[in-house]
Amino acid sequence: MSKFWAASDSDGDSDSESSHAERNEDSSVDWDDDDSEKDLLEDRANLRAPLCNTRIEEAERSDQGALTNFDEKFAAQSALTDAKDDPHDPNLIWKGIRKDQVFAPVPTTDSSCDRDPNVTRFVCMSDTHARHRDIPFLPRGDVFIHGGDFTKSGEIGSVQDLSLYFLEHSGKFQHIYAIAGNHELTFQPDFYQTARRKHKPKPFDPHETRAALKNCTYLEDVSISISLNGGSDGIELYGSPWTPAFYDWAFNLPRGEALDDMWSKVPATTDVLLTHGPPLGRGDYTDHSGRAGCHELLQHVQNRIRPRLHIFGHIHTSHGYSFDGHTLYINASNLDSETEIASRPCIVVDLPHDKSLPARIVKPCCRHVETIGKLVSWLEEKGYNGVVDRVSPSLKNDPNWCQQSAPFPAAFFTGGPEYFELCETLGLYRDPKPREDLRVAVCQLYAECFE
Repeated sequence: MSKFWAASDSDGDSDSESSHAERNEDSSVDWDDDDSEKDLLEDRANLRAPLCNTRIEEAERSDQGALTNFDEKFAAQSALTDAKDDPHDPNLIWKGIRKDQVFAPVPTTDSSCDRDPNVTRFVCMSDTHARHRDIPFLPRGDVFIHGGDFTKSGEIGSVQDLSLYFLEHSGKFQHIYAIAGNHELTFQPDFYQTARRKHKPKPFDPHETRAALKNCTYLEDVSISISLNGGSDGIELYGSPWTPAFYDWAFNLPRGEALDDMWSKVPATTDVLLTHGPPLGRGDYTDHSGRAGCHELLQHVQNRIRPRLHIFGHIHTSHGYSFDGHTLYINASNLDSETEIASRPCIVVDLPHDKSLPARIVKPCCRHVETIGKLVSWLEEKGYNGVVDRVSPSLKNDPNWCQQSAPFPAAFFTGGPEYFELCETLGLYRDPKPREDLRVAVCQLYAECFE
Protein backbone atom coordinates (compact mmCIF):
# COMPACT_ATOMS: atom_id res chain seq x y z
CA MET A 1 0.00 0.00 0.00
CA SER A 2 1.02 3.58 -0.49
CA LYS A 3 1.94 5.26 2.76
CA PHE A 4 0.08 8.48 1.83
CA TRP A 5 -3.18 8.56 3.75
CA ALA A 6 -3.98 12.27 3.97
CA ALA A 7 -7.08 13.67 2.29
CA SER A 8 -6.13 14.46 -1.27
CA ASP A 9 -7.43 15.06 -4.77
CA SER A 10 -5.19 12.28 -6.06
CA ASP A 11 -6.26 8.67 -6.55
CA GLY A 12 -4.25 7.60 -3.55
CA ASP A 13 -1.45 5.85 -5.46
CA SER A 14 1.33 7.87 -3.86
CA ASP A 15 4.05 5.43 -2.82
CA SER A 16 6.62 7.98 -3.92
CA GLU A 17 5.61 10.60 -1.37
CA SER A 18 8.63 11.58 0.70
CA SER A 19 8.86 10.39 4.28
CA HIS A 20 8.88 12.63 7.32
CA ALA A 21 9.00 9.82 9.86
CA GLU A 22 11.86 11.25 11.83
CA ARG A 23 10.87 14.78 12.70
CA ASN A 24 12.37 17.09 15.26
CA GLU A 25 11.12 15.97 18.67
CA ASP A 26 11.35 19.51 20.00
CA SER A 27 9.10 21.00 17.35
CA SER A 28 5.49 21.86 18.07
CA VAL A 29 2.39 23.20 16.39
CA ASP A 30 0.60 26.29 17.61
CA TRP A 31 -3.15 25.92 17.26
CA ASP A 32 -5.63 28.76 17.42
CA ASP A 33 -8.59 26.40 17.49
CA ASP A 34 -10.28 24.53 20.30
CA ASP A 35 -8.33 22.52 22.84
CA SER A 36 -9.78 19.19 21.72
CA GLU A 37 -7.90 19.36 18.44
CA LYS A 38 -4.71 20.30 20.27
CA ASP A 39 -5.19 17.39 22.65
CA LEU A 40 -5.71 14.93 19.84
CA LEU A 41 -2.65 16.10 17.95
CA GLU A 42 -0.56 15.94 21.11
CA ASP A 43 -1.85 12.41 21.63
CA ARG A 44 -0.70 11.50 18.14
CA ALA A 45 2.77 12.77 19.02
CA ASN A 46 3.16 9.91 21.48
CA LEU A 47 1.23 7.13 19.80
CA ARG A 48 4.04 4.63 20.17
CA ALA A 49 4.17 2.97 23.55
CA PRO A 50 7.50 2.47 25.37
CA LEU A 51 9.77 -0.46 24.69
CA CYS A 52 10.11 0.16 20.96
CA ASN A 53 12.31 -2.39 19.28
CA THR A 54 13.45 -1.00 15.93
CA ARG A 55 14.69 2.26 14.51
CA ILE A 56 11.36 2.74 12.77
CA GLU A 57 9.44 2.34 16.00
CA GLU A 58 11.77 4.77 17.73
CA ALA A 59 11.05 7.27 14.97
CA GLU A 60 7.34 6.85 15.53
CA ARG A 61 7.77 7.92 19.13
CA SER A 62 9.09 11.29 17.95
CA ASP A 63 6.80 14.28 17.56
CA GLN A 64 4.65 13.31 14.61
CA GLY A 65 2.75 16.54 15.12
CA ALA A 66 5.80 18.61 14.30
CA LEU A 67 4.49 19.92 11.00
CA THR A 68 6.69 22.64 9.66
CA ASN A 69 4.66 24.35 6.95
CA PHE A 70 1.18 25.77 6.59
CA ASP A 71 -0.04 23.21 4.05
CA GLU A 72 0.79 20.31 6.34
CA LYS A 73 -0.79 22.09 9.31
CA PHE A 74 -3.96 22.70 7.32
CA ALA A 75 -4.13 19.08 6.11
CA ALA A 76 -3.64 17.73 9.63
CA GLN A 77 -6.18 20.12 11.12
CA SER A 78 -8.74 19.21 8.44
CA ALA A 79 -8.19 15.51 9.07
CA LEU A 80 -8.79 16.03 12.77
CA THR A 81 -11.99 17.95 12.15
CA ASP A 82 -13.31 15.35 9.69
CA ALA A 83 -12.44 12.53 12.08
CA LYS A 84 -14.86 13.81 14.72
CA ASP A 85 -17.79 12.69 12.56
CA ASP A 86 -16.39 9.24 11.76
CA PRO A 87 -17.00 6.56 14.42
CA HIS A 88 -14.57 4.25 12.63
CA ASP A 89 -11.67 6.73 12.54
CA PRO A 90 -8.64 4.70 13.68
CA ASN A 91 -6.98 7.64 15.44
CA LEU A 92 -9.99 8.31 17.64
CA ILE A 93 -10.45 4.61 18.39
CA TRP A 94 -6.77 4.30 19.25
CA LYS A 95 -7.04 7.26 21.57
CA GLY A 96 -9.69 5.36 23.51
CA ILE A 97 -7.94 1.98 23.70
CA ARG A 98 -4.21 2.67 23.74
CA LYS A 99 -3.97 2.80 27.54
CA ASP A 100 -5.18 -0.79 27.67
CA GLN A 101 -2.69 -2.01 25.10
CA VAL A 102 0.39 -3.94 26.25
CA PHE A 103 3.75 -3.26 24.61
CA ALA A 104 5.97 -5.85 26.24
CA PRO A 105 9.68 -6.48 25.62
CA VAL A 106 10.05 -8.44 22.40
CA PRO A 107 11.40 -12.00 22.80
CA THR A 108 14.64 -12.36 20.84
CA THR A 109 17.38 -14.81 20.05
CA ASP A 110 20.73 -14.46 18.29
CA SER A 111 21.48 -15.79 14.81
CA SER A 112 24.83 -17.08 16.09
CA CYS A 113 23.04 -19.55 18.37
CA ASP A 114 22.76 -23.15 17.19
CA ARG A 115 19.47 -23.78 15.39
CA ASP A 116 16.95 -25.33 17.71
CA PRO A 117 15.33 -28.33 15.96
CA ASN A 118 12.16 -27.64 17.91
CA VAL A 119 11.43 -24.30 16.22
CA THR A 120 10.26 -23.33 12.74
CA ARG A 121 12.07 -20.33 11.26
CA PHE A 122 10.01 -17.81 9.27
CA VAL A 123 11.59 -15.31 6.87
CA CYS A 124 9.14 -12.46 6.25
CA MET A 125 8.87 -10.22 3.17
CA SER A 126 6.13 -7.83 2.06
CA ASP A 127 5.40 -4.82 -0.14
CA THR A 128 8.17 -5.24 -2.68
CA HIS A 129 6.09 -3.70 -5.50
CA ALA A 130 8.00 -5.49 -8.29
CA ARG A 131 11.33 -4.59 -6.64
CA HIS A 132 11.96 -8.03 -5.11
CA ARG A 133 15.29 -8.26 -6.92
CA ASP A 134 16.54 -5.37 -4.84
CA ILE A 135 16.92 -8.14 -2.24
CA PRO A 136 19.20 -10.63 -4.06
CA PHE A 137 20.11 -12.55 -0.90
CA LEU A 138 17.65 -14.09 1.56
CA PRO A 139 18.27 -15.48 5.04
CA ARG A 140 17.91 -19.25 5.28
CA GLY A 141 14.79 -20.52 7.03
CA ASP A 142 12.04 -23.11 7.01
CA VAL A 143 9.15 -20.95 5.77
CA PHE A 144 9.34 -17.95 3.44
CA ILE A 145 6.39 -15.55 3.59
CA HIS A 146 5.35 -12.76 1.21
CA GLY A 147 2.65 -10.51 2.67
CA GLY A 148 1.33 -9.04 -0.59
CA ASP A 149 1.82 -6.00 -2.82
CA PHE A 150 4.38 -7.88 -4.91
CA THR A 151 3.34 -5.88 -8.00
CA LYS A 152 2.65 -2.24 -8.75
CA SER A 153 -0.88 -2.86 -10.01
CA GLY A 154 -1.18 -6.55 -10.82
CA GLU A 155 1.14 -6.78 -13.85
CA ILE A 156 1.65 -10.31 -15.14
CA GLY A 157 5.34 -9.73 -15.84
CA SER A 158 5.99 -8.89 -12.19
CA VAL A 159 4.12 -12.02 -11.10
CA GLN A 160 6.12 -14.19 -13.49
CA ASP A 161 9.42 -12.78 -12.27
CA LEU A 162 8.41 -13.18 -8.63
CA SER A 163 7.65 -16.84 -9.38
CA LEU A 164 11.13 -17.22 -10.82
CA TYR A 165 12.56 -15.44 -7.76
CA PHE A 166 10.76 -17.92 -5.50
CA LEU A 167 12.23 -20.80 -7.54
CA GLU A 168 15.74 -19.37 -7.34
CA HIS A 169 15.51 -19.20 -3.54
CA SER A 170 13.51 -22.38 -3.00
CA GLY A 171 16.57 -24.30 -1.85
CA LYS A 172 16.66 -22.24 1.34
CA PHE A 173 13.12 -23.11 2.46
CA GLN A 174 10.77 -26.03 2.91
CA HIS A 175 7.68 -23.92 2.24
CA ILE A 176 6.91 -20.62 0.47
CA TYR A 177 3.55 -18.88 1.02
CA ALA A 178 2.14 -15.66 -0.44
CA ILE A 179 -1.00 -13.57 -0.24
CA ALA A 180 -2.18 -10.69 -2.42
CA GLY A 181 -2.32 -7.07 -1.36
CA ASN A 182 -4.37 -4.09 -2.43
CA HIS A 183 -2.05 -3.52 -5.41
CA GLU A 184 -2.74 -6.99 -6.88
CA LEU A 185 -5.70 -5.71 -8.90
CA THR A 186 -5.73 -8.67 -11.25
CA PHE A 187 -6.09 -11.11 -8.35
CA GLN A 188 -9.62 -9.80 -7.74
CA PRO A 189 -11.14 -10.23 -11.23
CA ASP A 190 -14.55 -8.69 -10.52
CA PHE A 191 -12.93 -5.57 -9.13
CA TYR A 192 -10.33 -5.41 -11.91
CA GLN A 193 -13.00 -5.16 -14.58
CA THR A 194 -14.26 -1.93 -12.98
CA ALA A 195 -10.83 -0.43 -12.25
CA ARG A 196 -10.21 0.81 -15.76
CA ARG A 197 -8.09 3.73 -14.63
CA LYS A 198 -5.55 1.23 -13.28
CA HIS A 199 -5.29 -0.66 -16.57
CA LYS A 200 -2.22 -0.53 -18.75
CA PRO A 201 -2.68 0.17 -22.49
CA LYS A 202 -4.09 -3.36 -22.70
CA PRO A 203 -5.80 -4.99 -19.70
CA PHE A 204 -4.20 -8.13 -18.31
CA ASP A 205 -6.07 -11.41 -18.15
CA PRO A 206 -6.79 -11.86 -14.41
CA HIS A 207 -6.97 -15.65 -14.59
CA GLU A 208 -3.74 -15.86 -16.58
CA THR A 209 -2.04 -13.51 -14.13
CA ARG A 210 -3.05 -15.46 -11.07
CA ALA A 211 -2.01 -18.72 -12.75
CA ALA A 212 1.43 -17.18 -13.31
CA LEU A 213 2.10 -17.16 -9.55
CA LYS A 214 4.02 -20.40 -9.11
CA ASN A 215 6.63 -22.00 -6.87
CA CYS A 216 4.65 -21.00 -3.79
CA THR A 217 1.34 -21.71 -2.10
CA TYR A 218 -1.07 -18.82 -2.61
CA LEU A 219 -3.47 -18.21 0.27
CA GLU A 220 -6.72 -16.25 0.04
CA ASP A 221 -8.96 -16.56 3.08
CA VAL A 222 -7.87 -20.13 3.73
CA SER A 223 -5.90 -22.07 6.34
CA ILE A 224 -3.09 -24.50 5.75
CA SER A 225 -1.21 -26.75 8.14
CA ILE A 226 2.58 -26.55 7.96
CA SER A 227 3.90 -30.01 8.77
CA LEU A 228 6.69 -30.30 11.31
CA ASN A 229 9.55 -32.73 11.00
CA GLY A 230 8.60 -35.88 12.85
CA GLY A 231 5.66 -34.21 14.58
CA SER A 232 1.95 -34.88 14.35
CA ASP A 233 0.78 -31.38 15.21
CA GLY A 234 1.50 -28.82 12.52
CA ILE A 235 1.50 -25.02 12.51
CA GLU A 236 -1.84 -23.56 11.43
CA LEU A 237 -1.32 -20.66 9.00
CA TYR A 238 -4.18 -18.47 7.75
CA GLY A 239 -3.72 -15.97 4.93
CA SER A 240 -5.99 -13.09 3.86
CA PRO A 241 -5.50 -10.05 1.57
CA TRP A 242 -8.24 -7.71 2.89
CA THR A 243 -7.63 -4.19 4.21
CA PRO A 244 -9.82 -1.22 5.18
CA ALA A 245 -11.12 0.70 2.16
CA PHE A 246 -8.52 3.07 0.77
CA TYR A 247 -9.32 4.93 -2.45
CA ASP A 248 -9.95 2.50 -5.31
CA TRP A 249 -7.76 -0.53 -4.71
CA ALA A 250 -8.27 -4.28 -4.60
CA PHE A 251 -9.38 -6.38 -1.62
CA ASN A 252 -10.83 -3.38 0.23
CA LEU A 253 -13.77 -3.50 2.65
CA PRO A 254 -15.44 -0.72 4.66
CA ARG A 255 -14.42 -0.42 8.28
CA GLY A 256 -16.95 -1.82 10.70
CA GLU A 257 -19.31 -4.72 10.08
CA ALA A 258 -17.89 -5.85 6.73
CA LEU A 259 -14.37 -6.28 8.08
CA ASP A 260 -15.66 -7.77 11.31
CA ASP A 261 -17.49 -10.42 9.29
CA MET A 262 -14.36 -11.12 7.25
CA TRP A 263 -12.11 -11.60 10.28
CA SER A 264 -14.71 -13.80 11.97
CA LYS A 265 -13.81 -16.44 9.37
CA VAL A 266 -10.29 -16.84 10.77
CA PRO A 267 -10.17 -20.03 12.85
CA ALA A 268 -9.41 -19.62 16.54
CA THR A 269 -6.84 -22.41 16.15
CA THR A 270 -4.61 -20.22 13.97
CA ASP A 271 -0.96 -20.16 15.10
CA VAL A 272 0.34 -17.77 12.42
CA LEU A 273 -1.90 -15.10 10.91
CA LEU A 274 -0.83 -13.56 7.60
CA THR A 275 -2.80 -10.48 6.53
CA HIS A 276 -1.82 -7.77 4.10
CA GLY A 277 -2.72 -4.93 6.45
CA PRO A 278 -1.92 -4.36 10.13
CA PRO A 279 -4.26 -4.34 13.09
CA LEU A 280 -4.84 -0.99 14.74
CA GLY A 281 -1.90 0.27 16.77
CA ARG A 282 0.66 -2.30 15.62
CA GLY A 283 2.97 -1.28 12.80
CA ASP A 284 0.27 0.94 11.30
CA TYR A 285 1.57 4.49 11.76
CA THR A 286 1.59 6.72 8.67
CA ASP A 287 3.41 10.01 8.34
CA HIS A 288 0.43 12.07 7.24
CA SER A 289 -2.64 10.70 8.98
CA GLY A 290 -1.53 8.79 12.03
CA ARG A 291 -3.00 5.35 12.60
CA ALA A 292 -4.31 3.36 9.63
CA GLY A 293 -4.70 -0.15 11.06
CA CYS A 294 -7.88 -2.20 11.31
CA HIS A 295 -9.65 -2.07 14.68
CA GLU A 296 -11.85 -5.04 13.84
CA LEU A 297 -8.75 -7.10 13.06
CA LEU A 298 -7.14 -6.09 16.36
CA GLN A 299 -10.23 -7.18 18.28
CA HIS A 300 -10.27 -10.61 16.66
CA VAL A 301 -6.51 -11.06 17.07
CA GLN A 302 -6.40 -10.15 20.75
CA ASN A 303 -9.78 -11.44 21.96
CA ARG A 304 -10.50 -14.55 19.91
CA ILE A 305 -7.78 -15.84 17.57
CA ARG A 306 -4.73 -15.07 19.73
CA PRO A 307 -2.10 -16.22 17.23
CA ARG A 308 1.46 -16.35 18.45
CA LEU A 309 2.64 -14.63 15.26
CA HIS A 310 0.89 -12.02 13.09
CA ILE A 311 2.70 -11.04 9.87
CA PHE A 312 1.58 -8.15 7.63
CA GLY A 313 2.84 -5.19 5.61
CA HIS A 314 0.87 -2.47 3.78
CA ILE A 315 2.22 0.50 5.77
CA HIS A 316 5.70 1.09 4.37
CA THR A 317 6.78 3.54 7.04
CA SER A 318 6.25 1.13 9.95
CA HIS A 319 8.61 -1.75 9.17
CA GLY A 320 9.38 -3.40 12.51
CA TYR A 321 7.80 -5.43 15.28
CA SER A 322 6.08 -5.29 18.67
CA PHE A 323 4.78 -7.77 21.26
CA ASP A 324 1.65 -7.68 23.41
CA GLY A 325 2.72 -10.46 25.76
CA HIS A 326 1.20 -13.19 23.60
CA THR A 327 1.24 -12.18 19.92
CA LEU A 328 4.36 -11.02 18.08
CA TYR A 329 3.40 -8.47 15.40
CA ILE A 330 5.63 -8.15 12.32
CA ASN A 331 5.38 -5.36 9.74
CA ALA A 332 7.56 -6.89 7.03
CA SER A 333 7.30 -4.08 4.43
CA ASN A 334 10.55 -4.04 2.45
CA LEU A 335 10.01 -1.02 0.22
CA ASP A 336 11.52 2.27 1.33
CA SER A 337 9.07 4.82 -0.03
CA GLU A 338 11.72 7.55 -0.05
CA THR A 339 14.12 5.71 -2.35
CA GLU A 340 11.60 3.38 -4.08
CA ILE A 341 14.08 0.56 -3.37
CA ALA A 342 13.20 -2.58 -1.45
CA SER A 343 16.09 -1.99 0.91
CA ARG A 344 14.66 -3.04 4.25
CA PRO A 345 15.68 -6.52 5.41
CA CYS A 346 13.44 -9.53 5.70
CA ILE A 347 12.53 -10.00 9.36
CA VAL A 348 13.42 -13.45 10.71
CA VAL A 349 11.29 -15.12 13.40
CA ASP A 350 11.60 -18.43 15.26
CA LEU A 351 8.32 -20.08 16.27
CA PRO A 352 8.78 -22.81 18.93
CA HIS A 353 6.82 -26.01 18.40
CA ASP A 354 5.87 -25.84 22.07
CA LYS A 355 2.75 -23.69 21.77
CA SER A 356 3.16 -22.37 25.30
CA LEU A 357 6.29 -20.49 24.16
CA PRO A 358 6.21 -17.16 22.27
CA ALA A 359 7.59 -16.42 18.83
CA ARG A 360 10.91 -14.60 18.95
CA ILE A 361 12.83 -12.26 16.67
CA VAL A 362 16.15 -13.63 15.41
CA LYS A 363 18.71 -10.83 15.44
CA PRO A 364 21.65 -10.91 13.01
CA CYS A 365 25.12 -11.52 14.42
CA CYS A 366 28.18 -10.54 12.35
CA ARG A 367 31.09 -11.55 14.54
CA HIS A 368 33.18 -12.62 11.54
CA VAL A 369 33.34 -8.98 10.37
CA GLU A 370 33.44 -7.21 13.71
CA THR A 371 36.09 -4.67 12.65
CA ILE A 372 36.43 -2.38 9.63
CA GLY A 373 39.55 -4.25 8.53
CA LYS A 374 37.71 -7.59 8.56
CA LEU A 375 34.80 -6.02 6.71
CA VAL A 376 37.09 -4.74 3.94
CA SER A 377 38.65 -8.20 3.69
CA TRP A 378 35.18 -9.74 3.46
CA LEU A 379 34.15 -7.27 0.74
CA GLU A 380 37.29 -8.15 -1.21
CA GLU A 381 36.69 -11.88 -0.77
CA LYS A 382 33.11 -11.56 -2.04
CA GLY A 383 34.16 -9.58 -5.10
CA TYR A 384 32.91 -6.12 -4.15
CA ASN A 385 35.96 -4.51 -5.70
CA GLY A 386 34.06 -1.38 -6.64
CA VAL A 387 33.72 -0.66 -2.93
CA VAL A 388 37.16 -1.85 -1.86
CA ASP A 389 38.91 0.16 -4.58
CA ARG A 390 37.42 3.36 -3.22
CA VAL A 391 39.03 2.83 0.17
CA SER A 392 42.24 4.82 0.48
CA PRO A 393 45.39 2.62 0.60
CA SER A 394 46.65 4.72 3.51
CA LEU A 395 43.54 3.75 5.48
CA LYS A 396 43.86 0.07 4.61
CA ASN A 397 47.39 0.12 5.99
CA ASP A 398 46.45 2.05 9.12
CA PRO A 399 46.10 -0.49 11.97
CA ASN A 400 44.09 1.93 14.09
CA TRP A 401 41.58 2.42 11.28
CA CYS A 402 41.35 -1.31 10.60
CA GLN A 403 40.65 -2.07 14.26
CA GLN A 404 37.66 0.25 14.45
CA SER A 405 34.46 -1.58 15.30
CA ALA A 406 32.20 -2.12 12.31
CA PRO A 407 28.75 -0.60 12.95
CA PHE A 408 26.61 -3.72 12.83
CA PRO A 409 23.67 -3.43 15.18
CA ALA A 410 20.38 -4.59 13.68
CA ALA A 411 19.56 -0.97 12.77
CA PHE A 412 22.47 -1.00 10.32
CA PHE A 413 20.56 -3.38 8.10
CA THR A 414 17.59 -1.03 7.81
CA GLY A 415 19.70 1.73 6.28
CA GLY A 416 19.90 3.69 9.50
CA PRO A 417 22.55 6.21 10.56
CA GLU A 418 25.09 3.41 10.98
CA TYR A 419 24.89 2.65 7.25
CA PHE A 420 25.73 6.23 6.29
CA GLU A 421 28.44 6.27 8.94
CA LEU A 422 29.99 3.25 7.22
CA CYS A 423 29.75 4.95 3.82
CA GLU A 424 31.72 7.86 5.24
CA THR A 425 34.23 5.57 6.95
CA LEU A 426 34.92 3.80 3.65
CA GLY A 427 35.07 7.06 1.71
CA LEU A 428 31.91 6.44 -0.33
CA TYR A 429 30.68 10.00 -0.49
CA ARG A 430 29.27 10.96 -3.88
CA ASP A 431 29.57 8.09 -6.34
CA PRO A 432 26.25 6.20 -6.30
CA LYS A 433 27.64 3.00 -7.83
CA PRO A 434 29.88 1.91 -4.93
CA ARG A 435 27.20 2.96 -2.46
CA GLU A 436 24.71 0.71 -4.24
CA ASP A 437 27.32 -2.07 -4.29
CA LEU A 438 27.69 -1.63 -0.53
CA ARG A 439 23.91 -1.87 -0.09
CA VAL A 440 23.92 -5.20 -1.94
CA ALA A 441 26.92 -6.34 0.10
CA VAL A 442 25.05 -5.51 3.31
CA CYS A 443 22.12 -7.57 2.01
CA GLN A 444 24.46 -10.51 1.44
CA LEU A 445 26.09 -10.08 4.84
CA TYR A 446 22.68 -10.00 6.51
CA ALA A 447 21.70 -13.25 4.80
CA GLU A 448 24.98 -14.89 5.77
CA CYS A 449 24.25 -14.15 9.42
CA PHE A 450 21.54 -16.82 9.29
CA GLU A 451 23.51 -19.59 7.58
